[in-house]
Amino acid sequence: VEGNTARPRLTVFRSKMHMHASVIDDTIGTGVTLIQVTSKQAGSLEQIRAKQGCDAGQEKTWSVDAAEIIGTEVAKQCLVRR
Repeated sequence: VEGNTARPRLTVFRSKMHMHASVIDDTIGTGVTLIQVTSKQAGSLEQIRAKQGCDAGQEKTWSVDAAEIIGTEVAKQCLVRR
């Protein structure tokens, strides 16, 4: 699987505690990360807390709620970067 400028590759990694999503263009060198969003970022973390209704440190950053927020943020950034 290879991403190009017109259609970059989306990678998603879910660890035990966090979620990461990257959009990559493989045509430049060994690959260039165009966009990266993780559940560790302050903005994403605040949205996860708000959706789950919990305090700092109590959020489940590996949940379906977190995946939805990460996916929405990736889509927004892709549209802006387009």
